[in-house]
Amino acid sequence: MSYLLSLLSLVSLAVESSYTLNEKGLIVVGIGLAGVFVILLLFFVTIILIQKIVGVFDKTGKKPNEVKE
Repeated sequence: MSYLLSLLSLVSLAVESSYTLNEKGLIVVGIGLAGVFVILLLFFVTIILIQKIVGVFDKTGKKPNEVKE
């Protein structure tokens, strides 16, 4: 519940702020660009992890669903 109240107080501060429309737009663009780069970083990490996992199976010569005997 306190999280919701703090979020509402943050929104009210943003609405009542003394920033101009251009400044608010720059803030939104900056947050959006940061979000895009976070997503790109997550894709990069995922691709690296998948390559490492596939590389382990290529070295052993076994498929992931083969059972050891």
